[in-house]
Amino acid sequence: MFLPHAVVLLRPVVEPAYVADIALEVVGSISGIFDRWCYMAGYVPHAERCLPLLHDNRADRTAAGLRKIYAEGGVEYYERVLQRNRTFRTLLGSRGNKMFTRYGNVVSLWRNRGVQLTARQDNLLKYLAEYEHEQHEETISPDEASTEA
Repeated sequence: MFLPHAVVLLRPVVEPAYVADIALEVVGSISGIFDRWCYMAGYVPHAERCLPLLHDNRADRTAAGLRKIYAEGGVEYYERVLQRNRTFRTLLGSRGNKMFTRYGNVVSLWRNRGVQLTARQDNLLKYLAEYEHEQHEETISPDEASTEA
């Protein structure tokens, strides 16, 4: 009985499109539900754990957005770090299996401190693909484009 009254009170203040966007985000991920609950409850330690994830993604996006060579350098960097971690896993034996996954990501018991290295590398590969797509579109002249269609 409380919920319908709350919705009626919020209706003039919040736009329906905004509510729909939030609803899609929350329904799309169980983690999103937990994150929203923690945010609304004011659970600060959880928010402090989420900030590095946002920072990592934003840093990669900003660097890759500057130039193509930065995206290439990021892909190479993460490939080398993952290769190093896989080597450590092999050299350390059973201790290495507890520290690193077979892909080279760091094993965490509860929550990761940052975005997984493979995910960061995949994101940079997507930015590289966008650069390649843009470069391919620039090389096609209007006459070639009309004959291909």
